[in-house]
Amino acid sequence: MVLRRFSQQYKSVYAFCKVESYTIKPQNTVIDYKTLTYNPQQKIKFDSSNKSLLYYYKPLLWTYQLQYWIYLFPMVLVGNVIKHNPFYSTFPAALPMMFTVEFWLFLRWFKKFKYLRYVVSEVYLHKDGQTVEVVFEKKFWRKVKEQNVTQIFYVTNLKTLAGDDKRPLKGNLFPELWPQKKEMSKRWRWSFVKYYLNQNNFLVFPSNPNYVNTEILIAVMNGKIINTAKQYVEDVQGDMLQMVEEGKIKSDTLI
Repeated sequence: MVLRRFSQQYKSVYAFCKVESYTIKPQNTVIDYKTLTYNPQQKIKFDSSNKSLLYYYKPLLWTYQLQYWIYLFPMVLVGNVIKHNPFYSTFPAALPMMFTVEFWLFLRWFKKFKYLRYVVSEVYLHKDGQTVEVVFEKKFWRKVKEQNVTQIFYVTNLKTLAGDDKRPLKGNLFPELWPQKKEMSKRWRWSFVKYYLNQNNFLVFPSNPNYVNTEILIAVMNGKIINTAKQYVEDVQGDMLQMVEEGKIKSDTLI
């Protein structure tokens, strides 16, 4: 009888502690090239290095200073008000409120440094149509942070990332369709943000580049493999970047 009760208690404890096994269904890793392949409407220019320049941005001298002073100027202004504290007698709660605003501005200014480290300077499409080479603009600061100045991406890893209810995507998102709607071009924006893989990985594209192939760039940044068959390719002699700087190749508009 005692043994029977012990066995029953043992079974109940075992049933409580038992971890049910489950099988993880393998995901389909086969790439459907029919749906992911994009046929360009205009021929893509490839230079002697078998790369096509899709995007080129060279900032002006005052570009980054303006981005920093958007937060530095109100920080200096609020700091001056805190120093003299004109609301001490009439509105004592103003002082902690101003300290809160000053702290918020400092965080935004600090995040701006991280944001600008992901500004893209050049984007090249390799002739296989499946890989792109991205060169970042902030080379010095990326070296200080031990980050790569140049990075290779598979086009399929740059699919459009959708946000969720808990954490929506922030910023002006990179366009998904080409050509763009006319009403979108009327909206002022300094840059576009392109998220990939997750919301911690992103690229920043200023909306006023020196050169851009809008059709192919939008297709690539939305995970489309570019068809680089002979009827879609035009070979040019020399370096495309140098030809763009000399004005031999015309640019599109991003929006």
